[in-house]
Amino acid sequence: MRKIALVAWREYMDNVRTKGFWIGILAFPLLIALGATMPVLLTQAKEARTYAVLDQSGFVLAEVEKRILAEDLRQVLAAAAERYRDGGKAWDRLP
Repeated sequence: MRKIALVAWREYMDNVRTKGFWIGILAFPLLIALGATMPVLLTQAKEARTYAVLDQSGFVLAEVEKRILAEDLRQVLAAAAERYRDGGKAWDRLP
């Protein structure tokens, strides 16, 4: 058993002496912190954009209106589900 421990200790020390080991040890917490803060920063940096579309055929306007309506419906249903999970009545305060 002592020989196994000696071999394991030697392998461990060989790994600890490498640059890659220390870079990995120091980089891992930084990556975790970066992964935790980036979504917050990205949601705060979101800006509303205004677009203008010149559509003489009328086809694009109909498609854009369908997409906007679908997104609005998704938001309303998500709000209803959240209120239902919180224990309140789901439909009493919805637009």
